[in-house]
Amino acid sequence: MNDTLYTNVPINMLLFGTLLSRKFTNDSEAPFSGDNGNITNGFFLNSFGMAGNLNWIIFTGCLVMQLFIIVANCLMMATVLISSELHGSMYVLLCSLAVADITGSVTIIPKQLQMLASGSNEISYVACMAQVFFINMYMCNETLSLSFMSIDRYLAICEPLRYHAIFPVKRSLQILALAWFSTAVVNATLSVLIARLQINEDNRFIESPFCYNMAVILIASSDTGASHKYLSAILLTFVGLPPLTLMYSFTKVCFEFRKPTSPKLSKKARDTLVTQLIVTLVYFISIVTAILRLRIAKFNNSNVHFRNINHTLKFSIFLQPVANIVTYCLRVTALRRAMVRSCQKCAIGIRCLLQPQRVWAAV
Repeated sequence: MNDTLYTNVPINMLLFGTLLSRKFTNDSEAPFSGDNGNITNGFFLNSFGMAGNLNWIIFTGCLVMQLFIIVANCLMMATVLISSELHGSMYVLLCSLAVADITGSVTIIPKQLQMLASGSNEISYVACMAQVFFINMYMCNETLSLSFMSIDRYLAICEPLRYHAIFPVKRSLQILALAWFSTAVVNATLSVLIARLQINEDNRFIESPFCYNMAVILIASSDTGASHKYLSAILLTFVGLPPLTLMYSFTKVCFEFRKPTSPKLSKKARDTLVTQLIVTLVYFISIVTAILRLRIAKFNNSNVHFRNINHTLKFSIFLQPVANIVTYCLRVTALRRAMVRSCQKCAIGIRCLLQPQRVWAAV
């Protein structure tokens, strides 16, 4: 009998809307190989679940949060699309930020809702690889969009006469298209590298509410050198360098305050600086909190204080999507007024649609 067992194991990874398939010809190459040769396609996540009836409270909160993020961001993007006064580079970049927020929330929250409702914290291999890809897309494009917005505001405040020539709407669309395409290519490559890693059957628990690249790499039993190096390059390029752009633009805007400008320009610069600072600080606070949670998780989970802190810090992943839409809607006057007008028009349209039915019912 041949010592080699030939097995076809399909791994369908959702990348760019297509299903990629890979064939394994040996048990040792399968993604999950136990001592008995059985193959199990899945991981176990550390969900948001808590003891008692708190699960349904958390379920309701997550559901409301998901609906708010989707509805608010879609309303904002629709308002920018139909309002001619909002057809500017700043609002185009804000729409990119909204798409990134929706991507991140849709990737994480629905799976958490399923785990809270079913009580099972298992995630399939396909779903885990999809989460790895789309969470990478969310993080990279969130950082890039914030960086582009800081550059846009710097040009609008410090170079107002040349702003429309330097950064027109067409150029902002081209930059965003290039950013999303490049991040999709590099993250697809990273997902393929991670999918090739060998993971033992007895080491499938991920200490996180969702799958992300480093979590899968840490539990791999095969050589992870290539994945580590490629991941480090991505983090340096798409997460490490953009903050330098943010700090540079903030510094230039601060120096603008020292110039003899009109009170109107000074207030505009101050509002822009505060808005960008709030969103950027929340973003990096959420990243630091996620790292801190992983550190706390290494302590003894039997300690009730560490366990409660760990559960609380899990919700930090919702900070950024909510903070973005709330901050910009509250502080950007033109956007807020346009969204209010859009809501009023929708309400009038709904009343007009319902009015004939009421008249017919009365007759």
